[in-house]
Amino acid sequence: VRTSNGGERIGRSSYHTLIVKWDKRYSDGLTVLASYAGSKMFTNAERTTNLERVSLDHYNRGLEWYLSENDQTHVVRSAFTYEFPIGRGRSLGGNVLTAVLGGWSLSGFLEYASGFPMGVSPGICPPIYPGQCGNRAFVDSYDNWRGSVSGDKFDPAKDRWFNPGAFQQRPQAVLETVLGNATPRNPKLRTPWNLNENFSLAKRVPLGSERLAATLRFEAFNLFNRTVWGNPNTTVNAPNFGIVTSQRNDPRRLQFGFKLDF
Repeated sequence: VRTSNGGERIGRSSYHTLIVKWDKRYSDGLTVLASYAGSKMFTNAERTTNLERVSLDHYNRGLEWYLSENDQTHVVRSAFTYEFPIGRGRSLGGNVLTAVLGGWSLSGFLEYASGFPMGVSPGICPPIYPGQCGNRAFVDSYDNWRGSVSGDKFDPAKDRWFNPGAFQQRPQAVLETVLGNATPRNPKLRTPWNLNENFSLAKRVPLGSERLAATLRFEAFNLFNRTVWGNPNTTVNAPNFGIVTSQRNDPRRLQFGFKLDF
């Protein structure tokens, strides 16, 4: 039964995860909070409005059981702060050493997450589904979807993410009358990993009293300038099928900051 907001209450999802957390409270100048999540998510309805995905059999929703577009197998995150043991009240001291190396702290946030499962659309609208294009391509394998790389690594200016020869190897009469045999998501092909490291190096300088102090800060986002490519075009019969035209993350950014406490 369709509700007033256009949603159908016919779908279900399954999400299982293992979560490990490490929390090191502040001691010896170091604080660490790290976590790992390993998970698997299946569904037969990505959204409440499931019109974009044609069902193979509306009365047997089990045929639609596939990896969710939000399935992310591994996610590792870590945040830390370390205050250098140099200065007044610390293990290392001395006027010269304190003036040069005292008051420094290093902070960071690290994130490493696996990609999401990918799927393709044939771009053909079978007459049996008027007004909606079929959502199944024909495939002979799930191992040959990835296109070849011309150099040492993927270059969107030269390479296609998908191998066009892996899809729709059927007569046109078949493609225009029935849905393909591929699952909505390929369990063996995912978007690139998200790899990111942010760091901050700061120095606190007392200015003659306990309340008056200046803080100099240097921050680096995506310090190692990792590139995470955006999703390619996924319509098999499109001229730019498999072409990547965007970058998912931001390039490295550096910034300086100054703060005065009084």
